[in-house]
Amino acid sequence: MAALSQKRVPIEERARVVALPMAAVKVYQGGIACWDTANGVVTNGKASTTLIKIGEWEVSYDNSGGVSGGAQVLVDLDTEFMLRWYDNDPGGGALVAANIGTMVYILDDHTVTSTSAGNSFAGRLWKLNSIKGAAIQSMGFTATGLA
Repeated sequence: MAALSQKRVPIEERARVVALPMAAVKVYQGGIACWDTANGVVTNGKASTTLIKIGEWEVSYDNSGGVSGGAQVLVDLDTEFMLRWYDNDPGGGALVAANIGTMVYILDDHTVTSTSAGNSFAGRLWKLNSIKGAAIQSMGFTATGLA
């Protein structure tokens, strides 16, 4: 895509409860919800070196007979996120549902992409919408470095 040629009105959204792709498991409302860094889905809390606690299950849901990533479940996040919407890459680096929860990159001054090669880090993708594009949580800077 071409860089902006006029001002862009940013779209921001606060997110506390989000729908995320889930593993082929059964979850219970109030249980510990973890992001599995090995396969990009949320799953129940358990002893593992690939899980990061992100919140609690907002609802009970049974995907134990389904496919990992084939269903979404609501997670009440431990921390409210400020999401900003950007255009989705219209080319080969287009973000798809399987990219939710992954790191995304800057294509130009209003577009994000899944392609890391040659592109700067933008943040983590949490939502996709065919009209609004891609909602990402940017990483901020503190006095001691990247937050």
